[in-house]
Amino acid sequence: KNDDLKVNINTANAEIIDILLAAAVSDDSTREMLGQAINDHLTTTGKDGRSRYFRKSHLSAYAFLDEVGLTRDVKVVSLAVQFLRNITVDSQYFSVVSQINGSYHKVYAVLGPQEAKSSNNVLSSDTTDLVVLTWREI
Repeated sequence: KNDDLKVNINTANAEIIDILLAAAVSDDSTREMLGQAINDHLTTTGKDGRSRYFRKSHLSAYAFLDEVGLTRDVKVVSLAVQFLRNITVDSQYFSVVSQINGSYHKVYAVLGPQEAKSSNNVLSSDTTDLVVLTWREI
């Protein structure tokens, strides 16, 4: 179904990724290998020093495995196909509540498919000490 809930792989935490991998029919070593490859991809920077992330073009098994640097072994491809059924790179909705360290000022944003609202109580444009208090994404 097109309306199934999917997880944004670029923002999901490691525990969610592990749960999705555990739900697939595969052996533990293959799950662990793919999970580590995904984690490495998302937590290391590219040659240009920028963070890496997955794009829509990576959501087929072969492209996904090529992107994370794994071979197209039958077991790995099978796991990737199952895993990718629950994955997207787009979010339909998310909200973020943040604050600047050392103050009570908060930044609040809600973004949805057809609306974007934000409230910014912070006067400073310096966000180097910005702390995310909550993050919710669907």
